[in-house]
Amino acid sequence: MHFHLCTKLISKMSIKNNYPSIRPTLFADFASSKSLPFNFKFRRTGNATYVDSDGLIKTSTTDSPRFTHDPVTKQCLGLLIEPGSQNKQSYSIITTGNGWSTQATTTTDNIAIAPDGTNTATKLTADASGPSGHSIFKLVTTGANNNLHTFSAFVKSAGYNYGMVYVDTSGGNIGRTVVNFTTGEVTCVGTNGIGVLSDFGAEPYGNGWYRIWVAGRFTTSNNYYCHVDVASNQNGDAFTGDGTNGILMWGAQLESSWLTSYIPTNGSQVTQNYDYCQVEFDNTEWYNNRNYDGSWIIDARAPYNRITTGTNHHLINAAPAGDANQSYQIRFDGYDRFNTYGTGIGGYVASWGSYTSIVDQWNFNNQNNKIGWTPGERFLIALGLQTNNVSLIVNGKLTGNDTGATLRAIYNLQIGGTVHTNGFPGQPYSGVISKILYYPERLSDTVLLRLTDLDNN
Repeated sequence: MHFHLCTKLISKMSIKNNYPSIRPTLFADFASSKSLPFNFKFRRTGNATYVDSDGLIKTSTTDSPRFTHDPVTKQCLGLLIEPGSQNKQSYSIITTGNGWSTQATTTTDNIAIAPDGTNTATKLTADASGPSGHSIFKLVTTGANNNLHTFSAFVKSAGYNYGMVYVDTSGGNIGRTVVNFTTGEVTCVGTNGIGVLSDFGAEPYGNGWYRIWVAGRFTTSNNYYCHVDVASNQNGDAFTGDGTNGILMWGAQLESSWLTSYIPTNGSQVTQNYDYCQVEFDNTEWYNNRNYDGSWIIDARAPYNRITTGTNHHLINAAPAGDANQSYQIRFDGYDRFNTYGTGIGGYVASWGSYTSIVDQWNFNNQNNKIGWTPGERFLIALGLQTNNVSLIVNGKLTGNDTGATLRAIYNLQIGGTVHTNGFPGQPYSGVISKILYYPERLSDTVLLRLTDLDNN
């Protein structure tokens, strides 16, 4: 079963080989079951995309959860949770017929299979001129000065071994992200002027495809010239083309936020709405309301983006009321990749608990032995709950313990965000959760260390 419900809580626990003999009373195994337990409520207005078991991008309809897969290995990763976003590129298929302009290039439409399995990929050929840039680009004016934006596209070799995306404007360049199709190496160079770089990357999508992106802002402009280029080296330097070879491209996306899953457009901007997942319950069902002792285990991937300064990614938020300030949670603290905290590790795995004001019970977001994260990295996280004995354990390491905390009942469990009275998740998580378990007793730190050891789980 993917969800085990106990109406009679177990009061004794025995340990064998450092594992608990009691069963978790909440067991949601999203990666294995590709389904939600019966009392998990999920909603989302409109469609959203995910990677299916064949490695292709598919569309999920309104109120349907997305169980996404690694596009290369085809392994199911778990439940995909994302905040809302909008693709400001009105045509995600990149071609001159959709308002894109070329520089020292020609395009050939519908020449190859795209990452969604359709014959809609475009070839961008570098013409025999140069040395110069060999580009296709489109201007989008959106937002205000100094607003964060992320531009992404899917690229694949069609003779040249490097693909590139960048965003520039009059007076600056956010940066040129270049991927090596053979090795997967990704670099970003050329940030200048009023451009400010926040993040960049490339993710393999199978069959030679990569999704490549650059994120940042312009301090004094809201004009974004989004480029996809054929490149001849890792720096994206100007070169002379041969008039025959180039790259394949597909799926352009400009967002006034961090990177999210692909949002197809065909003539107008399209919004992908937030994912909302919640468990509502009577405390007599599975949550220990005798003394509120308990233990959470979460298997999840770190958020797929780092650009979260001023907010955080909440994996779970357990609340006694519909107020984010009266709750406890497990989260990934946010950070800007190029403006890290004094520790030098950027964001880290954290937890705090509060019942009357923010952080009045425990606060594991500033501990000395905190553990940082990188996008997509797997984490096993445990939160052990007992009056005067609350611990946060991450990947087999004790990162925080509070000997003065009190506990109380909860009535609402938000997955992938905080609980807000208006019904919208706050500080949303953006990534994949594989598994969530709750034990109705405080497992010892020794046991929790064992259960979160990545080498053995």
